[in-house]
Amino acid sequence: MSNLRWLLIVLGTVAVLLQAQLWLSEGGYRKTMKLREAVAEQRAMNEGLRELYEGQDYPAMSHPPSHPAVTGVVARLAGLPPADVSRMRVLELGCAGGWNLLPIAAEFPEAECLGIDFSERAVADARAVAGEAGIGNAKFEATDLMEWENGGAGFDFIIAHGVFSWVPDEAKARVLDVCREA
Repeated sequence: MSNLRWLLIVLGTVAVLLQAQLWLSEGGYRKTMKLREAVAEQRAMNEGLRELYEGQDYPAMSHPPSHPAVTGVVARLAGLPPADVSRMRVLELGCAGGWNLLPIAAEFPEAECLGIDFSERAVADARAVAGEAGIGNAKFEATDLMEWENGGAGFDFIIAHGVFSWVPDEAKARVLDVCREA
């Protein structure tokens, strides 16, 4: 891996930490809790929720426990053969602005990474960052999980680190269906 790519990964990690600190200092936690309450009250993905979701700025941060190297170790400890991470296919459900998936794609340039999210704005941001960073192996789709079809494509890793806490029961069932289909 080139020094430039490593530098981008390190700078991205530092930026994520700084943005998370800023997010917390600006009341981001309270805003997130308000959004969570709104989702619990509505319990359905309707246009009102779409507008609320589109208006929410999510912190640009990654989730290290979801990294394929970590989940690969867990798989191995559970007696499952982990996929070859250098050429893996990764799906992230609820990818937001891509800040979790993009470092994975940058670290493993021969991997295929796909992120889907309900927010068109977040997906546009993810695509822009991928383009600016020259990360061509990460693709992003703005779609409703309930309507998304994977076209029969299999995935080695499926990341859904926050989806269960935000969606109604029908969407939770859909997440499990996607996992079974992969």
